[in-house]
Amino acid sequence: MITLRTLGMMAAALMVSACGILPAKQDITLYDLPTNVTPDASWSHTDAQITVRRPSGLGLIDSSRILVRPTPNELQVYAGAAWVDSAPEVIQSAVVQLLEDSDATRTTLRRGGGVKGEFELLMDIRHFEADYSGASTPTVVVEISAKLVNNAARGVVENRVFRATAPAAGTDVAQVVAAFDRALSKASFDIAGWTLQNAR
Repeated sequence: MITLRTLGMMAAALMVSACGILPAKQDITLYDLPTNVTPDASWSHTDAQITVRRPSGLGLIDSSRILVRPTPNELQVYAGAAWVDSAPEVIQSAVVQLLEDSDATRTTLRRGGGVKGEFELLMDIRHFEADYSGASTPTVVVEISAKLVNNAARGVVENRVFRATAPAAGTDVAQVVAAFDRALSKASFDIAGWTLQNAR
């Protein structure tokens, strides 16, 4: 006859057994992309308010995972590593910071702050990954489609695809992150300058 005490002992044994087969929780290292880029003093100045909307991105791009493409048709993530924010927010922050530091707009806003600028920068992330492409070390690829919208006229002023690449010094995650920083710095610099040139 099975008593309550026996059932309790069996349940405890099952819990211990289950704990033994569950995978250990993996520690995740968070990486930031400070993109310490100096604005170009020759950039155009505008009296307009510019709103930078959170970029869009499909699938894993819209996440905090650090993406790697080992083969042309394969997309994976680096284990135990992630961005401090989602990739769209990391990119948005880089562009907003450059526009603010340039002091070339009346105001630079993030979409969602309750105020809408005369111009709105829309971005779609096509690539934000470390790509091996048959090489022994990866090259980081950042490709962003940008549209500048005049909110008053309700039309697109300009659109352009920006692409920046940076080879990693090695295969370690820290080396790959350094390449991400260089590629994003270049892309955000080009996007900020282009935005100011056309926001008039």
